[in-house]
Amino acid sequence: MAEIVFIDKFLVRLALSIFAALIGLIIIGEKRADVYVAVFILIYFIFLALYSPLPREVEGKISLISKILLTIFIIIVAFRILEILAPTVIVTMLGP
Repeated sequence: MAEIVFIDKFLVRLALSIFAALIGLIIIGEKRADVYVAVFILIYFIFLALYSPLPREVEGKISLISKILLTIFIIIVAFRILEILAPTVIVTMLGP
C-alpha cells in the first residue's frame, strides 16, 4: 500500500511539473515541438533521480521507458548541434 502512495506522489508531482513547464514555454512563446519534448524528458529524469529508488516492480518498466526517452533526447540534441555546426547538412538531409 505504501508503494502505491509513493508511485502516486511521483506521478502527480511529475504531471504537475510537466504542466508548469508547458505553461512556462507557452508564455515565453516557444513554438518548436522538440524543445517541449526535450524539457519534458529532462523533467522526467530529474524526478526519477529525486524519487529513486522506486519499487522493484516499477523499476523494470521505467528502465525501458528511460532508455527510449534517453534515445529521443540524444537525437534531439544531436540534431540541434548538427544544425549549428553544419546547417548545409541539415538542408541536404531534409531536402529543398
